[in-house]
Amino acid sequence: KNLSIPFHGETVNDVCWVKTSDSERMLLLSGSKNGTVNLCVYNNCSFVAPAISMPPHESSVKAVCCSRHPGRKTSLLVTAGGKLLINFYRLEELDKAFGGCQPYSLHLLCCHKPKIKAAIDHRINAVTALPFIHQVASKSWHVVLAGDSNGCLHLFVVDELNFCRTITGQLICADNRPILCLDVVDSGFHHGLFAFVGNSTGEVCIWHISYEELVNNASQANPGEHHHSYEVFPAERLYTYQAHQMGTNTVSALAEEMDYKTMVTISSGGDDQALVLCTLQVSLLPDSSRNIKVVRLVKENQNESCLRSVKLMAGRNCYFLYAVGYEQRLTAWMYSKAGKLERVSQIGVDVFDVASMVCIENSEAKKSASLTFAVSGEGVQTLSLNLTIFEASLALLRANYLLIFAGAGFSADSGLETYECMPELYRDFCKPFSLLQEEDAFQKYWLESAKTYANALPHEGYHILDRWCAGLASSPSQDTTQKNNSSSPFWVYTSNVDGHFRRFNSLRQCLCEIHGYCNEFRCSSAMGLEKGIERQGSIWMVWNAKAMANMTAKCADEINGAVLLNKSDTGSENSSFFPGKPLQCVHCGLPMRPNVLMFHDTDDNVLRSIRRQCERYQAWEQLIEDDVVLNGKNLVILELGCGLNVPAARQESEEVLRDCINRIACRNSKNGNNEPTAEVTLIRVNPKDARIDNTIQGLSIYDTSLSALRQINHCMKSMKETLIYL
Repeated sequence: KNLSIPFHGETVNDVCWVKTSDSERMLLLSGSKNGTVNLCVYNNCSFVAPAISMPPHESSVKAVCCSRHPGRKTSLLVTAGGKLLINFYRLEELDKAFGGCQPYSLHLLCCHKPKIKAAIDHRINAVTALPFIHQVASKSWHVVLAGDSNGCLHLFVVDELNFCRTITGQLICADNRPILCLDVVDSGFHHGLFAFVGNSTGEVCIWHISYEELVNNASQANPGEHHHSYEVFPAERLYTYQAHQMGTNTVSALAEEMDYKTMVTISSGGDDQALVLCTLQVSLLPDSSRNIKVVRLVKENQNESCLRSVKLMAGRNCYFLYAVGYEQRLTAWMYSKAGKLERVSQIGVDVFDVASMVCIENSEAKKSASLTFAVSGEGVQTLSLNLTIFEASLALLRANYLLIFAGAGFSADSGLETYECMPELYRDFCKPFSLLQEEDAFQKYWLESAKTYANALPHEGYHILDRWCAGLASSPSQDTTQKNNSSSPFWVYTSNVDGHFRRFNSLRQCLCEIHGYCNEFRCSSAMGLEKGIERQGSIWMVWNAKAMANMTAKCADEINGAVLLNKSDTGSENSSFFPGKPLQCVHCGLPMRPNVLMFHDTDDNVLRSIRRQCERYQAWEQLIEDDVVLNGKNLVILELGCGLNVPAARQESEEVLRDCINRIACRNSKNGNNEPTAEVTLIRVNPKDARIDNTIQGLSIYDTSLSALRQINHCMKSMKETLIYL
């Protein structure tokens, strides 16, 4: 969406999202070429109005940023630009807005402007901040870094309370290499802060700042005084590499701490149109020094213009990199931890002379995670990305195998009732012995149920799955020389008894209905037996005596012993259509029952057909699991509407996932991670409970199955239309 309210009269140089305690409301801080600074309210995916009028700068505002401690209702705002001027503000959320007053208050903490001659001719080009989270530091402290056009990096520790405590130092002496961009990450207690600085010669420099030095220097300032130190602040220059042939315009980094080692991944974009990713391993040695090892350096030159802004974010098993430049396209890349960089999606933006891009992740309980982007230049445009749908679509596009689990929630989109909404009659007649007690009522209920299932139309989600499976089957990666179902790239495992998957030719051949099929009726003669032994009780004794006197071998026949009540399922001429009288076995005259696994059911006539389907599924699952583990193939486990009331499908999906993950981890540990890397992704769709256990990884989508499938299908279609997959 483009900003439709009065904003800036000149190019917007930089923007920054400011979080609030209201999950649906954010603020956008922006600075312009004409020196104006705006703070706008962004509510329910649209701009409302400027929240607070902020004082303008004397000259161009080149950079803005913010920092916020978790759980607080205050934020630190920083604006910087010409003449090396930096302003620090505290933004406070008010508990209530009385009489139409603004729900926010803004306080100027202090201004920083070096009293040196060079300040007139130079400007701050980049600024970044993060909350100073340390056991000794105050919960109101923030670390701010700013880089200027004279090659100096300034460091501040700012207290957002009633006073401002700052420390200023020059970490990089003036060397006529203007700093164009910077980023800072907290690498954990052992390593302190890492600062990443890009300059006009295309270099990226990594600096280390210790927590101890920060705390010691911050503690020296007295409350209420604006403390300046123009001495060089103690810091360690760890590593410098030539990322670009020309200026490094943008840099974004992430760090992962593992014991006394930190893996640092740095992304950068430059005037040479290149996208560069560098992975470093930083080790803390016994003498407290640090060892730097370059793990990999990846360079991508497929961009059509210079890059203005990049943002690196962590995914489940990879990194996602978002980049934008003068070609006016926001591009998403996937960077695997094995070092493979792939472009996965892109979208056009309507902002000319792109200057910057910022994004923020919104993640709430029972909601899909999303990203909100703001691209600035000659105006501002916002874009939203459902991150969970995006990752699910990407996983499905990359899948070699698809295992679908469908529960009652999947059928609900066709207007059918779920277990928790079933009438009391369902619980009464879902017990085998109820046929013995109320034969007519039992058959009437199940015949009506079969008629309901037959008359219901499969919703659009079935057709989407059918197209996905057909696409997998026709993929060049599939072995078309094998004609048996064991070579199928997909399978459906369902606890539903409505038989809707049977209406699709491709799905019917690779189907496991663990609770049977309601529209198929079988002879009930074996209902009183359990593994060939008569069930105990007087009611079963009478039934078994009657059954033994009448049953024949044909009663258990898979074909001749069954009656199908929905001709459209198979096209068989052996079908009948909902008779007006109870169904009886043509071989023994006993009443028929639905081919559905009921509570405490031991009928081998029913169990036999279910067991046959399960055996075919288990054989297929073992084959594809071996292929995933041994050959690095990708598997997606798609769970649709599988709840906890009937947990069989959900339990099976988690078992498959754990088996694959454990086998992959075991194989990698034995072979030193030199084997092809497989991706196993669980996508759980449920409007009420899509949570996934912390011991396994996956994507939770709190939505109905049909809605989620439509969104994923649309996202996959967009990806296919804009990109060529190799």
